[in-house]
Amino acid sequence: MGRGRLKVMLVGCGVQGEKHLRAYLEMGDVDLVVCEASEARLKELKARYPQLEYVSDFYEAVDQLAGELDAVDICTPTKTHYKLVMAALKADL
Repeated sequence: MGRGRLKVMLVGCGVQGEKHLRAYLEMGDVDLVVCEASEARLKELKARYPQLEYVSDFYEAVDQLAGELDAVDICTPTKTHYKLVMAALKADL
């Protein structure tokens, strides 16, 4: 019996984040929401992966998607992890 589809928010899509993005796409059973704060990078990603859902504000996305997400994958600089993880936990993600 399969586990079904997962909905994952990928936070930060620089070099390492894009590696995670490609891995999720290869899995095939993941609905991915990409959260990227850089407007320029967001534009690049949308052109390269038009099939994905995108958001630019992590805190708004956490509020809007709280009941829908199965996981949050944080690929931002290490010094930002604590604040982002705490926000995700407070939203019960």
